[in-house]
Amino acid sequence: MAGETPLHLREPGPDPETQRQLIARILASKPFKRSQRQRELLEFLCRQAFEGETKDVHEQAIGVAVFGRRPDYDTSQDNIVRVHVSELRKKLEEYFKQEGADEPWLLEIPRGNYAPLMTPRIAPVAEAVLAAETEPPPVDVPRSGVQLAAIALLSVACAGLFLWNLQLRQQAKAPPSGLNPLWQQMFTANRETDIVVADSCLSFYTDMVKHPVGLQDYLSRKYLLEDLSKERDPERRKSLEMLMGRRYTSYADVQAVQYIAQLATIHGGSVNVHFARDYPTRRLQTSNLVLVGSKRANLWAELFDDQLNFQVEYEQATGGNVVVNRKPLAGERPVYSILTRDADVRDSLAVVAFVPNLQNTGEVLLLAGTGMSGTEAAIDAVVSRSGFERLLAALPASAPGRVPHFEALIRSHAVGGAAQTFEVLAARLIQPAAKSRN
Repeated sequence: MAGETPLHLREPGPDPETQRQLIARILASKPFKRSQRQRELLEFLCRQAFEGETKDVHEQAIGVAVFGRRPDYDTSQDNIVRVHVSELRKKLEEYFKQEGADEPWLLEIPRGNYAPLMTPRIAPVAEAVLAAETEPPPVDVPRSGVQLAAIALLSVACAGLFLWNLQLRQQAKAPPSGLNPLWQQMFTANRETDIVVADSCLSFYTDMVKHPVGLQDYLSRKYLLEDLSKERDPERRKSLEMLMGRRYTSYADVQAVQYIAQLATIHGGSVNVHFARDYPTRRLQTSNLVLVGSKRANLWAELFDDQLNFQVEYEQATGGNVVVNRKPLAGERPVYSILTRDADVRDSLAVVAFVPNLQNTGEVLLLAGTGMSGTEAAIDAVVSRSGFERLLAALPASAPGRVPHFEALIRSHAVGGAAQTFEVLAARLIQPAAKSRN
């Protein structure tokens, strides 16, 4: 059915009967026995989210249905829903820490919306299960390697937090003044714009386990449950579990958020920032979308693979990223890669793609580099007026007016790790036929 989320994109969760039983146990628990209003609120939210009565749960609808407010009441003046949902989150946390400590599924209401989600509880693998299974061959990563990996991880994590806080405290480097036609299409009155930043922990994780993770398993966290159940080294298992319990992104992603937020102000729009692991699939239909990072750290990008000719791919053998040119034209190479020349001066590659969303109802901008300097160059190519004009000039001729859907492969020249200049190596228009999702 048109406009409906495909089955494989829906939020993963338990079967309906398991959902109903969990909700019933929560409603009968001590934290909820004393508050009829909290029970009514939770029942309403779960009914809307899990029984498919609506595609989203809005504050105004909650106020009318649960708290008896008039249909036209002003939510900016009456915060009853926000107050009660905040209290509801606390009660759910209390339940899962006490009476529901052994529940295999968690029910939570992510901050920023009112739609409950059920996610599997990630717990250490039971020692009894481990002991009953056949002892596997020794892990190929030595103990010292695990320790070094953990130290490196913590160092990067601390550096990421430091850079994030530093960036937020510095005065922003404002994009050039004037309206950018790309962002005039990204910021529209009838659609919100979401920025989804990369999950840097995921790329570390795939390095450690040496296998990729698919989007559906990523959303359900099935991959982690399976990998933890197979891992026999307690230190390594703890490192994997700790790693995927954190939420870190890169400095380039922080820059993207900063610059795009400024562009939103210039163009009269607004942005919502999401971590890749927490992005609600339902928003794919209702929002314009900016995906920062390659699909190795931002798996949402893989949804748009079939629309793209240029794709950033990770080579396990070399431990580096390349750009695959699926249908090379005359003078183009099938694979583009960069060899590091020295520590201070290096080049990087990036793909900038502007495509329709899965239902052809909104826009998606993908910014993916083979390294951080490449991602920075991709960001500069779309947030800088002069950079975007250079990008447009490299595109094949198209009808005047709106910015056409396109993809471009760019090469950045970096000094000291900062992207300074870029050139367009190849570009394609994405033809209307490629947009059909029927």
